[in-house]
Amino acid sequence: MKYYSSPDLYRTGSVLYHSLKDGSIRTVSTGVADFTSSSDRSTLILKKEKNTLFVADIRETPESGNFKLTEKDLDLSRIKVRVDPAKEWKIIFSEAWKLAAENYWNEKKAAEIGDEIYRKYEPLTGTISTRFELSEIIREMQGEFGTSHSYEMGGDLCEREEFPVGKLGADLICKHGEYTVQRIYRGDPSNENEKSPLLTGTSVVNEGDVILSIDGVKTGHAVSPGKILHNRYDTPVKLEIKQKDGSVRSAFVSPVRDDRYIRYRSWVEEKRDYVHKKSNGRVGYLHIPDMGLNGFSEFFRLYGVEAEREGLIVDVRYNGGGSVSQILLEKLQRKRLGYDIPRRGNMHPYPADSVNGPIVAITNESAGSDGDIFSHAFKLLNIGPVIGTRTWGGVVGISPRRKLVDGTTVTQPEFALWFGDVGFNIENHGTDPEIVEYMPHDYYNGRDPQLEEALKRTMKLLREKGHVLDFR
Repeated sequence: MKYYSSPDLYRTGSVLYHSLKDGSIRTVSTGVADFTSSSDRSTLILKKEKNTLFVADIRETPESGNFKLTEKDLDLSRIKVRVDPAKEWKIIFSEAWKLAAENYWNEKKAAEIGDEIYRKYEPLTGTISTRFELSEIIREMQGEFGTSHSYEMGGDLCEREEFPVGKLGADLICKHGEYTVQRIYRGDPSNENEKSPLLTGTSVVNEGDVILSIDGVKTGHAVSPGKILHNRYDTPVKLEIKQKDGSVRSAFVSPVRDDRYIRYRSWVEEKRDYVHKKSNGRVGYLHIPDMGLNGFSEFFRLYGVEAEREGLIVDVRYNGGGSVSQILLEKLQRKRLGYDIPRRGNMHPYPADSVNGPIVAITNESAGSDGDIFSHAFKLLNIGPVIGTRTWGGVVGISPRRKLVDGTTVTQPEFALWFGDVGFNIENHGTDPEIVEYMPHDYYNGRDPQLEEALKRTMKLLREKGHVLDFR
């Protein structure tokens, strides 16, 4: 009952008592994540949030009134469990293999290679000495099916405590023993947590400034800022800054634990700014990082604004997959049919958020799963051209609900996607766009040839076909 995508969240509900005598329903307990009953049906064990366990005596079944429930913490201190790792690992492997063979989407293929795979890898379980080696065997076994989304995660592995390095949301370069701020990631300056900490301190740090020390510890060849900021984040530190004119001043900033989102936000805003400037504001841009919560939020964060322009570029490069592609495609398919014109105020298109011009998509080899599906469906629906490189090629879906005895989650490719034009062949191939390569030297030189081509194509379609519908 736990949410798979966020292990700290639970689906909770109420346990109800239903009397077969009078048909009455009474509440036994609320906020329950899971429960089970004893063999004689006299006791319930309830699991609530944070894995707290309670015992409920249900032998008394009152004819009327509220159900009387006595809860108490379940004392597990007397329970002792003896585990033989070598034997348990064999059981775990067998269970993983059975799940793979019994749930693989293609029953015929599973029957043909299932026993052969087991005989090939099962003897190796008697030679291993660590849980990590068992993971390697399970993953190799799953890989024999040659299908995407075959995962083995978690389990009884050693947990390592993390000691993150505080991040400044900037690129630093060491020159002549001094750390110079080469680039500051500005993200979206209007929103909290979406810009570099160097822009939010007591004194703004600029590109080209030198960080001489952090909290009194001098930086240099032997002492990097990262070393000083080890396990220091979300708390102010004092930077000693040398400016371009040689003057020295202090600035207090709060490093963040992870600046990847700041860097992502900057990347998106730079692409938007490039498209807006090069098209004189005529073309919009948005990026969809995945087809899950983040991608859904990112799409609707920008779509309403960017769809007001004459054309739109939809970037699904590096899309991590998910399950919301159908919702986004429905939105992009909206064709402008008319306008809602008030006596006062601005007119609005009907349907709302319909783009009044061409839509072009960009994809690449790192767009996978539902990112594959979105890219291919975009073509099939004739929304517009798809530019970039061939996608990842993994579209057999999973339902990661099964765990092994040590808590390991294993997934089996269960839901194969079939398209009318290519059948099952998106799997292990991907979808083919109009190929435009993004070479290493392009990245080094700050160019994005795929975005450049997408913008050229959008502007060309605007010149050739114009708007979908203008008010007249």
